Amino acid sequence: MNGRIFDVWPTDKIGRQSSERYLAKWLAYHNVSHCYFPSVAYLMCCGAAGHCYKNACFRMQVEPALGLLTRTAKGPPTLHASGKYPKEVASALLHAAALQHPKAQLHLVTRSFAYAGYAHSTLNHGPDHVAVALPTKVHARLRLSRDIKRVRQVLGPLSYNYTLLADGYYAAQPQEHPSPIIASSTSLVCGRPTYRASPWEDAWAFHISQHPAWRNERECPKLCSGSCSLDNTVRNDSNRLSLWLSLAAERSSRGVQQRAWQEDETMSSFTTTCGNATILAPIEPLAGALRHPYHNCIKHSSYSGSKEYLIPALALEVLPLPRRTFLFDCGASLHKSGSGGASQEWFVRTYRQSGLAFTHILAWEFTHHSDEEILRPLPAALRQGTSIYRDPNTTVSGHDKLSYFNFGIDSTPTSLRNPLVHLSSLAKPEDFVVFKLDIDTPAIELSIVQQILADPHGVGRLIDEFYWEHVVVNTPMQNFGWRHDLRRVPPRERQTLRDSYRFFRELREMGIRAHSWV
Repeated sequence: MNGRIFDVWPTDKIGRQSSERYLAKWLAYHNVSHCYFPSVAYLMCCGAAGHCYKNACFRMQVEPALGLLTRTAKGPPTLHASGKYPKEVASALLHAAALQHPKAQLHLVTRSFAYAGYAHSTLNHGPDHVAVALPTKVHARLRLSRDIKRVRQVLGPLSYNYTLLADGYYAAQPQEHPSPIIASSTSLVCGRPTYRASPWEDAWAFHISQHPAWRNERECPKLCSGSCSLDNTVRNDSNRLSLWLSLAAERSSRGVQQRAWQEDETMSSFTTTCGNATILAPIEPLAGALRHPYHNCIKHSSYSGSKEYLIPALALEVLPLPRRTFLFDCGASLHKSGSGGASQEWFVRTYRQSGLAFTHILAWEFTHHSDEEILRPLPAALRQGTSIYRDPNTTVSGHDKLSYFNFGIDSTPTSLRNPLVHLSSLAKPEDFVVFKLDIDTPAIELSIVQQILADPHGVGRLIDEFYWEHVVVNTPMQNFGWRHDLRRVPPRERQTLRDSYRFFRELREMGIRAHSWV
């Protein structure tokens, strides 16, 4: 909190509100998206000796898994659960019992109920709600069981959250008074994210396409030299830079401020529609030299490797909720070291904090390392699930937490050294995939990018977030590490920032959150 909540919800009122209402007010103020989930807990009884808003105790009989498990002749003794609120007890037992089934799953589904109370109705209801999905036969048996009839009597007409589904992705059928169990054959359809470039990004794209600095290095060897007037251009945008970097910092620390960036023309964005839910997510604009905006023009070389300008996705912005998350890291170095910094560690930490911790990591590194060098810096949990491969003709099943390929990649479309081949065989559209490309070999990198752009309905649809350091001429980065890489590119084949802007815009317009990497 930053204190501004008191401007719309005075201190004296906060002192007389429940924690639930206070939290709802805070979420509404910051416009933070949220969704409901099946409750599996309830408040304990509060007797006369307790300090409670309401003294109450409801006692409910607990049958063995509420009809989900086969009863034996002798069976376990009858148990009881006691809690403060009847609906909390009944719904918690229902959901907990359903989740005991080995094939039970949690699915993101379309809402079919009205939110109860003013506090709930004012919130930003983002990705609908989460419900329990069961195999059809189990669902049918449970629906007719004596236990469910008893639970229904307790729950009565419901306003939200008490839902069970049949197997598959289903949307709840519209009902005036939804029952605890809802089944529907309507699939939850999610569209590909659509990109909107901000007016500021459009202005920068036009500026770079017209300015001679990007076409002729001799006319302007440095991006921010006075003769090119770009130094003044960047400095005059100080307010926009402040908004951009503040938003990036807030998101990385889990404090999401939505309203400020939506009311400005600085940040670009992606819009995702899933069922009747729509998510608007910011992304850093394509501006300047496509690095940290302070680099060279304002604070020179100290920001050449900074990643603080990047705005990765947050879990609450990803629809549908992914079951698996992949990182394809081309140019991985070691977990805590590398020529451009500890990128592998940065990705693991950043996406864990955003709620999208990787279930599988595939990493490629050309430089030879011993097994000890690769394994030693890894966190213990990741180290135990790591396999190291040195044979280029290797296929992986996706069971490793980390598959480390200690050899260089190849851009030949059918080669097992091409990461896109592994991506196509392992990932599915419902997975969340992050792809980083930085192997210091411009020709191979460009070929990989062109393959992605040429296949928007195949491999291009599998990638959600993409990081790429596009090495080009006529930028300050020629003095910060790129000169060596450019020697590998024939002069006539060298590209400029105009090409970078074009590639990143095309990737974003395909629905990929494409970032210029360091």
